[in-house]
Amino acid sequence: MDELELYTRQIGSLIARVVPAVEGLDATQLNWRPAPEMNSTYIIAAHMLGNIEAWTLGTVCGRDVDRDRVAEFSASGADGAELAAAAGDLKARVEAALGALAPGVLGEIREPLPLHWGTGTPRPLSVRQLLLSAIVHNASHAGHLEVTRELAVANAAHGG
Repeated sequence: MDELELYTRQIGSLIARVVPAVEGLDATQLNWRPAPEMNSTYIIAAHMLGNIEAWTLGTVCGRDVDRDRVAEFSASGADGAELAAAAGDLKARVEAALGALAPGVLGEIREPLPLHWGTGTPRPLSVRQLLLSAIVHNASHAGHLEVTRELAVANAAHGG
């Protein structure tokens, strides 16, 4: 396995973690926030998918990605089926797009669009840096997603 294949697998694995985190939750559990200033399971999942799509398909692969980062942090839904389907679709698109990149691409520099970047001022990064950043950023969110799901389920079980 080469380096790009390793990054592709890691990103695919992070996307796949969204599915069990959102499946089987009702709307109350999915949109429940541990505190008013904290994010729900739905929000975290929407942000992960938005971030991965923007950084990998948009910035790394040069595809047209219209990200609304602000909307990710106010997203809500009736059940996890839509997010699970979006995760499956994104995983397939990311794996295909990264698999089609030229072998020597990891050192190439990309200039992220402000709408893909998030907060702060975008700066040029190598493809390697972009992929590693997407992995690190979303690995922490995946853990947060899973803990928030557990808290939402426990809260519902205790009548909250």
